[in-house]
Amino acid sequence: MKTVAARVAKGARLLDKAWANEGGWAHRVERPILTAIDNVCPLGQLYGGYLEGLDALGLTDYRPVIHDSDSESQAVTHGFHLPRRLPQDESSDAWYDLDAAWQAAVEERLTEAIL
Repeated sequence: MKTVAARVAKGARLLDKAWANEGGWAHRVERPILTAIDNVCPLGQLYGGYLEGLDALGLTDYRPVIHDSDSESQAVTHGFHLPRRLPQDESSDAWYDLDAAWQAAVEERLTEAIL
């Protein structure tokens, strides 16, 4: 299983490509980032909703997340959602860790934009 940071990095790179002609995406995302809340998650803020964002990015394999399958969806592998079944030692802080990883991805891009 990839780390949360690696998954978010993959999702952030996908957003970099999708928003390249729009001047980037990071400055459009307000903080704090709360990935568990539809309109506050990165996709919700950028596309008006979590599922709308997945569709816009071509990540159409999100149904396992919604239907509680064991398979990992594209939403999970790109850091936009958590796997349904987390190892016991990861479950308590998983949403916090996902939020923190997205916060770091945003801050990294904002810092690069300044330099």
